[in-house]
Amino acid sequence: MAQILIDVTEAQLQALAEAARVQNKPLAVIVRDAIAAYVFESSPSDGGSEVFGLWAESAMSGREYQAAHRAEW
Repeated sequence: MAQILIDVTEAQLQALAEAARVQNKPLAVIVRDAIAAYVFESSPSDGGSEVFGLWAESAMSGREYQAAHRAEW
């Protein structure tokens, strides 16, 4: 695992320390989790890459699917 040196404000450090205390986790784990969440949320490919193209294998088009389900009403 790589190590980095970061500068945080005193308020940020206190907030991270409080989160570590409440969650009963080391400060390093809290920081790693925060970085992982930031990277996940900032990634443009996340969110759609797992589902993109799922409809391509469908036997009917989207319009046919919609019409069939609307006919049920």
